[in-house]
Amino acid sequence: MTHRLYVDESGDHGYGSLDREDQRYLGLIGLAVDLDAHAFTLPDAIESLKRRLLPHSPDDPVVLHRKEIVQRSGPFYVLQNSEHREQFDTALLDLISNLPYVIFMVVLDKKQHFETHGRAGFDPYHLCLAMLLERYCDYLKALGRRGDVLCESRGGREDRHLKDEYRRLVEEGNSNRPANFFASALTSKELKMRKKEANVAGLQLADLLAHPAKQDVLVEYGRLAIPGSEFREPLRQAMHSHYHRGPKDYQVKGYGRLFA
Repeated sequence: MTHRLYVDESGDHGYGSLDREDQRYLGLIGLAVDLDAHAFTLPDAIESLKRRLLPHSPDDPVVLHRKEIVQRSGPFYVLQNSEHREQFDTALLDLISNLPYVIFMVVLDKKQHFETHGRAGFDPYHLCLAMLLERYCDYLKALGRRGDVLCESRGGREDRHLKDEYRRLVEEGNSNRPANFFASALTSKELKMRKKEANVAGLQLADLLAHPAKQDVLVEYGRLAIPGSEFREPLRQAMHSHYHRGPKDYQVKGYGRLFA
Protein backbone atom coordinates (compact mmCIF):
# COMPACT_ATOMS: atom_id res chain seq x y z
CA MET A 1 0.00 0.00 0.00
CA THR A 2 1.24 3.50 -0.77
CA HIS A 3 -1.35 6.23 -1.30
CA ARG A 4 -5.05 6.52 -0.58
CA LEU A 5 -7.58 8.97 -2.03
CA TYR A 6 -10.36 9.90 0.40
CA VAL A 7 -13.45 11.02 -1.52
CA ASP A 8 -16.55 12.98 -0.50
CA GLU A 9 -19.07 15.19 -2.30
CA SER A 10 -20.69 18.58 -1.97
CA GLY A 11 -24.13 18.78 -3.53
CA ASP A 12 -26.06 15.87 -5.00
CA HIS A 13 -26.07 13.88 -8.23
CA GLY A 14 -29.73 14.50 -9.14
CA TYR A 15 -31.08 16.70 -11.94
CA GLY A 16 -33.86 18.40 -9.95
CA SER A 17 -34.10 22.20 -9.45
CA LEU A 18 -31.09 22.96 -11.66
CA ASP A 19 -31.94 26.67 -11.84
CA ARG A 20 -31.15 26.93 -8.13
CA GLU A 21 -27.49 27.72 -7.58
CA ASP A 22 -27.27 25.44 -4.54
CA GLN A 23 -28.56 22.50 -6.64
CA ARG A 24 -26.83 23.21 -9.95
CA TYR A 25 -23.26 22.19 -9.10
CA LEU A 26 -21.91 18.88 -7.87
CA GLY A 27 -18.45 18.89 -6.33
CA LEU A 28 -16.32 15.82 -5.67
CA ILE A 29 -13.20 16.19 -3.56
CA GLY A 30 -10.33 13.75 -3.26
CA LEU A 31 -7.61 14.02 -0.63
CA ALA A 32 -4.49 12.01 -1.48
CA VAL A 33 -2.45 10.80 1.51
CA ASP A 34 0.84 8.88 1.53
CA LEU A 35 -0.02 6.00 3.85
CA ASP A 36 3.53 4.71 4.00
CA ALA A 37 4.66 7.95 5.59
CA HIS A 38 1.50 9.25 7.24
CA ALA A 39 -0.90 6.38 7.99
CA PHE A 40 -1.44 7.63 11.56
CA THR A 41 -0.72 11.34 11.15
CA LEU A 42 -4.28 12.34 10.18
CA PRO A 43 -6.14 10.16 12.71
CA ASP A 44 -3.81 11.08 15.57
CA ALA A 45 -4.11 14.82 14.89
CA ILE A 46 -7.88 14.77 14.42
CA GLU A 47 -8.51 12.62 17.49
CA SER A 48 -6.27 14.92 19.53
CA LEU A 49 -8.35 17.94 18.46
CA LYS A 50 -11.56 16.16 19.47
CA ARG A 51 -10.19 15.15 22.86
CA ARG A 52 -9.07 18.70 23.60
CA LEU A 53 -12.03 20.70 22.35
CA LEU A 54 -15.13 18.50 22.04
CA PRO A 55 -17.18 16.31 24.40
CA HIS A 56 -15.47 13.12 23.33
CA SER A 57 -15.86 9.51 24.51
CA PRO A 58 -13.81 6.53 23.31
CA ASP A 59 -17.03 4.48 23.34
CA ASP A 60 -18.96 7.04 21.31
CA PRO A 61 -16.41 9.07 19.29
CA VAL A 62 -17.39 12.38 17.75
CA VAL A 63 -17.24 12.37 13.95
CA LEU A 64 -16.35 15.74 12.41
CA HIS A 65 -19.20 16.80 10.15
CA ARG A 66 -19.21 20.22 8.51
CA LYS A 67 -23.00 20.70 8.60
CA GLU A 68 -23.20 20.07 12.35
CA ILE A 69 -20.15 22.26 12.99
CA VAL A 70 -21.68 25.16 11.05
CA GLN A 71 -25.02 24.71 12.83
CA ARG A 72 -23.27 24.13 16.19
CA SER A 73 -25.56 21.19 16.77
CA GLY A 74 -25.15 17.70 18.21
CA PRO A 75 -21.79 17.28 19.94
CA PHE A 76 -20.73 20.65 18.50
CA TYR A 77 -23.16 22.55 20.75
CA VAL A 78 -20.09 23.69 22.73
CA LEU A 79 -19.22 25.93 19.77
CA GLN A 80 -22.16 28.16 20.71
CA ASN A 81 -19.71 29.65 23.19
CA SER A 82 -17.76 32.26 21.20
CA GLU A 83 -14.49 31.76 23.08
CA HIS A 84 -14.63 27.99 22.65
CA ARG A 85 -15.57 28.39 18.97
CA GLU A 86 -12.55 30.64 18.40
CA GLN A 87 -10.26 28.02 19.95
CA PHE A 88 -11.80 25.30 17.81
CA ASP A 89 -11.57 27.36 14.60
CA THR A 90 -7.91 28.17 15.27
CA ALA A 91 -7.05 24.52 15.95
CA LEU A 92 -8.98 23.35 12.88
CA LEU A 93 -7.25 25.86 10.59
CA ASP A 94 -3.91 24.72 11.99
CA LEU A 95 -4.75 21.10 11.10
CA ILE A 96 -5.95 22.00 7.61
CA SER A 97 -2.79 24.03 7.02
CA ASN A 98 -0.27 21.51 8.30
CA LEU A 99 -1.60 17.98 7.75
CA PRO A 100 0.03 16.11 4.82
CA TYR A 101 -2.48 15.70 1.98
CA VAL A 102 -3.06 16.80 -1.61
CA ILE A 103 -6.41 18.18 -2.83
CA PHE A 104 -8.14 17.28 -6.09
CA MET A 105 -11.48 19.08 -6.56
CA VAL A 106 -13.82 18.50 -9.50
CA VAL A 107 -17.02 20.55 -9.94
CA LEU A 108 -19.67 19.71 -12.54
CA ASP A 109 -22.29 22.12 -13.90
CA LYS A 110 -25.18 19.65 -13.95
CA LYS A 111 -27.48 22.07 -15.79
CA GLN A 112 -25.02 22.55 -18.63
CA HIS A 113 -24.31 18.81 -18.77
CA PHE A 114 -28.04 17.98 -18.93
CA GLU A 115 -28.77 20.65 -21.58
CA THR A 116 -25.93 19.26 -23.71
CA HIS A 117 -26.52 15.52 -23.29
CA GLY A 118 -30.04 15.10 -21.90
CA ARG A 119 -30.88 11.73 -20.40
CA ALA A 120 -28.05 10.20 -22.42
CA GLY A 121 -25.52 12.04 -20.27
CA PHE A 122 -23.38 10.41 -17.63
CA ASP A 123 -24.45 10.10 -14.02
CA PRO A 124 -22.97 13.32 -12.52
CA TYR A 125 -21.27 11.54 -9.63
CA HIS A 126 -19.74 8.92 -11.94
CA LEU A 127 -18.51 11.60 -14.34
CA CYS A 128 -16.88 13.55 -11.51
CA LEU A 129 -15.29 10.36 -10.16
CA ALA A 130 -13.76 9.58 -13.56
CA MET A 131 -12.23 13.07 -13.82
CA LEU A 132 -10.97 12.80 -10.25
CA LEU A 133 -9.38 9.40 -10.88
CA GLU A 134 -7.69 10.59 -14.08
CA ARG A 135 -5.88 13.28 -12.10
CA TYR A 136 -5.14 11.04 -9.13
CA CYS A 137 -3.63 8.39 -11.39
CA ASP A 138 -1.55 11.01 -13.22
CA TYR A 139 -0.30 12.16 -9.81
CA LEU A 140 0.59 8.60 -8.74
CA LYS A 141 2.41 7.88 -11.99
CA ALA A 142 4.47 11.05 -11.66
CA LEU A 143 5.54 9.85 -8.21
CA GLY A 144 6.15 6.29 -9.38
CA ARG A 145 3.64 5.10 -6.79
CA ARG A 146 0.32 3.26 -6.63
CA GLY A 147 -2.74 3.71 -4.46
CA ASP A 148 -6.38 2.97 -3.78
CA VAL A 149 -9.60 4.92 -3.24
CA LEU A 150 -11.93 5.18 -0.25
CA CYS A 151 -15.33 6.89 -0.62
CA GLU A 152 -17.94 7.74 1.95
CA SER A 153 -20.88 5.38 1.61
CA ARG A 154 -24.10 6.99 0.34
CA GLY A 155 -26.44 3.98 0.51
CA GLY A 156 -27.01 0.49 -0.92
CA ARG A 157 -28.04 1.08 -4.55
CA GLU A 158 -25.87 4.14 -5.09
CA ASP A 159 -22.88 2.36 -3.55
CA ARG A 160 -23.34 -0.67 -5.82
CA HIS A 161 -23.58 1.51 -8.93
CA LEU A 162 -20.51 3.51 -7.92
CA LYS A 163 -18.50 0.34 -7.28
CA ASP A 164 -19.56 -0.98 -10.68
CA GLU A 165 -18.48 2.26 -12.37
CA TYR A 166 -15.13 2.22 -10.59
CA ARG A 167 -14.50 -1.38 -11.65
CA ARG A 168 -15.52 -0.56 -15.23
CA LEU A 169 -12.99 2.29 -15.35
CA VAL A 170 -10.20 0.06 -14.09
CA GLU A 171 -11.07 -2.80 -16.44
CA GLU A 172 -12.15 -0.88 -19.56
CA GLY A 173 -10.91 2.72 -19.23
CA ASN A 174 -12.93 5.56 -20.75
CA SER A 175 -12.83 7.86 -23.79
CA ASN A 176 -9.92 9.80 -22.26
CA ARG A 177 -7.76 7.00 -20.88
CA PRO A 178 -7.22 3.30 -21.68
CA ALA A 179 -7.81 0.65 -19.03
CA ASN A 180 -4.12 0.11 -18.29
CA PHE A 181 -3.78 3.78 -17.37
CA PHE A 182 -6.04 3.19 -14.34
CA ALA A 183 -5.05 -0.43 -13.64
CA SER A 184 -1.33 0.34 -13.51
CA ALA A 185 -1.80 3.11 -10.92
CA LEU A 186 -4.53 1.63 -8.73
CA THR A 187 -3.86 -1.28 -6.41
CA SER A 188 -7.38 -2.70 -6.49
CA LYS A 189 -10.35 -3.06 -8.83
CA GLU A 190 -12.61 -2.67 -5.81
CA LEU A 191 -13.68 0.73 -4.54
CA LYS A 192 -13.47 0.88 -0.75
CA MET A 193 -16.41 2.46 1.08
CA ARG A 194 -17.07 3.43 4.70
CA LYS A 195 -20.02 5.04 6.44
CA LYS A 196 -19.62 8.43 8.09
CA GLU A 197 -19.94 6.93 11.57
CA ALA A 198 -16.92 4.69 10.91
CA ASN A 199 -14.80 7.64 12.15
CA VAL A 200 -12.28 7.58 9.27
CA ALA A 201 -10.01 10.61 9.62
CA GLY A 202 -9.41 11.11 5.88
CA LEU A 203 -13.15 11.06 5.15
CA GLN A 204 -13.82 13.56 7.94
CA LEU A 205 -11.25 15.95 6.51
CA ALA A 206 -12.77 15.49 3.04
CA ASP A 207 -16.22 16.28 4.48
CA LEU A 208 -14.90 19.50 6.04
CA LEU A 209 -13.22 20.69 2.84
CA ALA A 210 -15.64 19.57 0.10
CA HIS A 211 -17.96 22.58 0.27
CA PRO A 212 -15.34 25.34 0.64
CA ALA A 213 -13.21 23.74 -2.09
CA LYS A 214 -16.26 23.64 -4.38
CA GLN A 215 -16.81 27.33 -3.71
CA ASP A 216 -13.14 27.94 -4.50
CA VAL A 217 -13.59 26.33 -7.92
CA LEU A 218 -16.78 28.28 -8.65
CA VAL A 219 -15.06 31.55 -7.74
CA GLU A 220 -11.99 30.62 -9.82
CA TYR A 221 -14.15 29.91 -12.88
CA GLY A 222 -16.34 33.00 -12.48
CA ARG A 223 -19.51 31.16 -11.42
CA LEU A 224 -19.75 32.55 -7.90
CA ALA A 225 -19.04 35.86 -6.23
CA ILE A 226 -16.57 35.62 -3.37
CA PRO A 227 -18.62 34.45 -0.37
CA GLY A 228 -18.80 36.88 2.52
CA SER A 229 -18.14 34.45 5.37
CA GLU A 230 -15.44 35.70 7.76
CA PHE A 231 -14.07 32.18 8.02
CA ARG A 232 -13.80 31.68 4.25
CA GLU A 233 -10.56 33.56 3.62
CA PRO A 234 -8.46 31.95 6.39
CA LEU A 235 -9.88 28.57 5.33
CA ARG A 236 -9.00 29.25 1.68
CA GLN A 237 -5.48 30.21 2.71
CA ALA A 238 -5.16 27.06 4.81
CA MET A 239 -6.18 24.87 1.84
CA HIS A 240 -4.27 26.75 -0.85
CA SER A 241 -0.87 25.05 -0.66
CA HIS A 242 -2.47 21.59 -0.69
CA TYR A 243 -3.99 21.76 -4.19
CA HIS A 244 -2.38 19.50 -6.77
CA ARG A 245 -0.43 21.49 -9.38
CA GLY A 246 0.67 20.91 -12.94
CA PRO A 247 4.17 19.48 -13.38
CA LYS A 248 5.39 22.15 -15.81
CA ASP A 249 3.52 25.40 -15.15
CA TYR A 250 2.70 24.68 -11.49
CA GLN A 251 -0.90 25.74 -12.16
CA VAL A 252 -3.75 24.61 -9.92
CA LYS A 253 -6.44 25.25 -12.53
CA GLY A 254 -7.14 22.05 -14.45
CA TYR A 255 -5.13 19.96 -12.01
CA GLY A 256 -6.13 20.47 -8.38
CA ARG A 257 -9.22 22.48 -9.32
CA LEU A 258 -11.33 21.47 -12.32
CA PHE A 259 -14.67 22.79 -13.59
CA ALA A 260 -16.67 20.87 -16.18
